[in-house]
Amino acid sequence: MSESTPTLVEALRLFHESRLLDLHTACPGVVQSYNPTLQRADVQPVLQRMVRDESDTLVAETIPVIPNVPVMFPGSGANTLTWPLQRGDAVMLVFAEGSIDKWISGGGGEGAVDPEDPRRHSLSDAVAYPGILRRPTLQVGQGMVVASSLLLQLGSILAADSVIKGDAFMIALNTLLLAISGAIGTSGTPAGAAAAQTALELPVTGPFALFNLAASTFLSSKVKVE
Repeated sequence: MSESTPTLVEALRLFHESRLLDLHTACPGVVQSYNPTLQRADVQPVLQRMVRDESDTLVAETIPVIPNVPVMFPGSGANTLTWPLQRGDAVMLVFAEGSIDKWISGGGGEGAVDPEDPRRHSLSDAVAYPGILRRPTLQVGQGMVVASSLLLQLGSILAADSVIKGDAFMIALNTLLLAISGAIGTSGTPAGAAAAQTALELPVTGPFALFNLAASTFLSSKVKVE
């Protein structure tokens, strides 16, 4: 910085730059650690900010890790979509225009919240949105793809069984249909039996034909869970 008295324009420029340094809007970040119980992460902003050193030269400065950032997964009411975050995962950091401490703790109820703090666009008011990708992923076809290399749980966080795979299910169902068809035969009498024993043992070929039609339609459909 020159020791000479700055002009009004220079003074205004320096004031404007100093104010912008403390005004944050959005930037990518990288997860350093994640607490799935609290759904909060320590995040390193990846975009350095430009500041002036003592010689009035612009230099890049790394923003410190922001601790305890709320992670915003898609959801509302009882419906949620969550997944585990790992160190190195990319997120988009968004900085609220005012303090969200009271709102995030539920102290404001469902109405408007008095932030009780004059800060604006502060690093302290960051929230993280996971899902930002640094490079595109491979997409096949026109449908929506839900993919995971981990256990894919549907319906509840307590779900422990893997989601059934479409092709494997169709093969198993087709095998079952063939087995039932072979056991029933064409007359409705179970294979190996001489005849129906009572009048209550009516032929089942009709109901089975309806079941077989419905199952075959399903097997030939384009709907798959993989």
